[in-house]
Amino acid sequence: MPASDIRKYVDEDVNLKRIEELRNSGYPPQAIKYVVAKGLDPKQFNKLRSQDIPVRYILRYYDEGANMEQVSKLRSQGIHPVSIEQYLKQGADLKQASKLRTQGVSPKDIRHYVANGADLKQVNKLRSKNIPDKDIKYYANNGMSLGGINKLQKMGIPPKDIRLATEILAPKLKSANGMDKYKTISEREVTRLNIKIGGEYRWSQTGLEILKAIVNHDSWEKSRENTKPA
Repeated sequence: MPASDIRKYVDEDVNLKRIEELRNSGYPPQAIKYVVAKGLDPKQFNKLRSQDIPVRYILRYYDEGANMEQVSKLRSQGIHPVSIEQYLKQGADLKQASKLRTQGVSPKDIRHYVANGADLKQVNKLRSKNIPDKDIKYYANNGMSLGGINKLQKMGIPPKDIRLATEILAPKLKSANGMDKYKTISEREVTRLNIKIGGEYRWSQTGLEILKAIVNHDSWEKSRENTKPA
């Protein structure tokens, strides 16, 4: 153990016998620093080490404020330590990631959702409603609000029609000459857009406004707020 660490423990009146016990138990000096300064639980540390998580990653998880029980569970589900760190850096919900893994979603797909900033709770909700994984990936890849997709699903709009409408309208709504982002859709536009989308389902004004917000990478609530007069 570095002499500088020992001097620091002496200066701070740390129990050196406890430090010696930790060191003799195989704790590296850096981990002992975390036990002393940040309250790292030695038992939890040992559990994570037994799952083949390198010390440097355990300490990074701790710095990120991770729930170590959730980290341990993800590791037991076959998630790589590097991926767990990426989840934390992206602000992903580890509990929801674990839930997806329990449902059989591959580590690769979970990593893909996280990298695209998808709300994993919404991914779980959509999967529970039997929305196809390929559709959820499409929405996530294009930065569309999964919460908004969930709203449309709750309105009873068939999954295939939601996907069809986003594919047809996305280029128009994203274009510089497309409909104004926050402008309320008129009845005339409702009719025109339904013709453009095609299919048997007829979209309502509310449904189209939610769709517009989703395609524009926004929430419907925020979109509605911006339509209010000043």
